[in-house]
Amino acid sequence: MEKDNIKAQHSFDAYCKKIIINQAKDIWRSEKRIRKKFKLFSGMSAQELEQALSESPEEFSTFIVSGFKVLVHDFLLVEAIRQLDGKKKTIILLYYFVGYKDAEIARLFKISRSAVQKHRAEAIKDLAEHLGESDESKGNVDVGND
Repeated sequence: MEKDNIKAQHSFDAYCKKIIINQAKDIWRSEKRIRKKFKLFSGMSAQELEQALSESPEEFSTFIVSGFKVLVHDFLLVEAIRQLDGKKKTIILLYYFVGYKDAEIARLFKISRSAVQKHRAEAIKDLAEHLGESDESKGNVDVGND
């Protein structure tokens, strides 16, 4: 009886370890895919950032989000972001411009990480529609997962 109990415990331990390892691999793959597609300001070198910000400040639109001043240069993108509702706009700005992870945004809004992913996916879809990029003409929009 004792051996069966120990065997069951070891099986459960092995199962839990396998789940954790697979989850870590999924997160790593997801972040790798995102890093290939997007370059965050927080990941730019000083020279790249200086070059990106070297244009006159009048050419940028400013968004204030959670105490961060976010500068956006592309007029069409600015207009598309302004069309988003408050929560979606904040999630997009925090994720893509400030560099927050889904978990950090979830804590800020006091919602689940999956809810943040859902809001971000909806926001990306809204942005694509506003910018004239439909799934049929440009391929599916990949929002990535943290």
